[in-house]
Amino acid sequence: MPADPSLIKNAFDIPLDARVEMVLDLDLAVAISNAVELMGKGDSLNGRILNIGGGKANGFQRCGRDLTQSIFEVMGIGKLDEKCFTTKEYFLDWMDTEESQRLLQYQNHTYEQLLELYLKPYKKFRPFVKLFSPLIRKFFEAQSPYRARQTKSAS
Repeated sequence: MPADPSLIKNAFDIPLDARVEMVLDLDLAVAISNAVELMGKGDSLNGRILNIGGGKANGFQRCGRDLTQSIFEVMGIGKLDEKCFTTKEYFLDWMDTEESQRLLQYQNHTYEQLLELYLKPYKKFRPFVKLFSPLIRKFFEAQSPYRARQTKSAS
């Protein structure tokens, strides 16, 4: 999870109702490796465009709200004020990964496993995070460029 405020700010650029799909970096590495292996065997992927995503069956097709808010909750921070998030269109959507999965066999992890892998280093801090969650939430919310604009326009 990002501790860098510039990365936290990026989370606010995902509209809560946007459809987003991710892929675990480990699965992406498998996709690339398997593509190289196929090409090494003479199976050409040249000219083909394959969507690479975690897949619906593995729970990677999410909405922005689930992606951002649920992660903050799992960390012990709690949900952030929804006014902190943009309502503008976003550049991602759910993908049809049926062909890429058939060819590259890379969707090996679930969204829950992704959360476990990424949050594992922070589990030992969760009791402290929960204790200070109101302050942490305020810090995170203060990073939102959208919240700052709303506060200025309300003044």
